[in-house]
Amino acid sequence: MLIVGLFLIGTAPINVIWHGDYWSPPYIFGELFRFEDFFWGFAFAGVAAVAYKVIFASELKLTQPKSFQSIAANLFRVLFLIIFPLVVLTNIFHINSIYSISIGLIFALLYMYRVRPDLIYDMLWSGLFSFIFILVFYIIWQYPYPEVFYRFWKLDAISGIMLLGIPVEELVWFFLAGAFIGPLYEFITGATVVRCTK
Repeated sequence: MLIVGLFLIGTAPINVIWHGDYWSPPYIFGELFRFEDFFWGFAFAGVAAVAYKVIFASELKLTQPKSFQSIAANLFRVLFLIIFPLVVLTNIFHINSIYSISIGLIFALLYMYRVRPDLIYDMLWSGLFSFIFILVFYIIWQYPYPEVFYRFWKLDAISGIMLLGIPVEELVWFFLAGAFIGPLYEFITGATVVRCTK
């Protein structure tokens, strides 16, 4: 949880560079230091990384440790599959970044499944847990702030389709992000998920 959470803090700048076309929330310390992006990236990634293992009482087994170069190469490949579509589709074809990064996540998930089909349940359940978590969170959040999505999300730039008052793109992204983060450590290190014996 800690390792994945710390690593994915590094993805917070994506919000700074691209997601201005999707939403524009206020920040405690202003635009120069978006503390919330770093905190949320760490918290969500950490939880998504372990949710499947905790709920299904599983643990990781690393039978053949990989070299640092192999781990770095695996990580580079999946991140490239996400970032390349984000850059090309958003910067060149002017597609909203929430769609571009979602397409990139789909590419990464398909690649991960092709290489490690044994991780499919981890992907799907992690995605589902993330979807349920954010759905409940946003429903609760809307009680004190019912106008939150109309104030800070640029709904005119996306489909405008809402589920329980939440933009459907937001829910899809969290499902895909959870499905990606859940088995990420296992994918890059070669670890397998096994049921706890005790």
